[in-house]
Amino acid sequence: DKQKDIFFEGYRFLERRRTSLNRLAEIISAQLDISFSTTKWNITKLRDLGFFETIGTRGNTKTTLISTTIGDTLYSTLEQQIKNKYR
Repeated sequence: DKQKDIFFEGYRFLERRRTSLNRLAEIISAQLDISFSTTKWNITKLRDLGFFETIGTRGNTKTTLISTTIGDTLYSTLEQQIKNKYR
């Protein structure tokens, strides 16, 4: 599922460094070969659901994006499911 892949890649990227929503969408779009608009829409929805959060005052898509406690929990659960699937 695209949204799960986008979340997983976004979370893993944000573990290493902070970036804006637009930049993250560009990176993931290139990695997963999904259109920028689809990727950005999904990241925005994931943010609206509380899996990511923006900090700063530069506008909705230019502020720094970070993961949240809910995002941490979802990532951990998905990671465990993937590990169990390939055992």
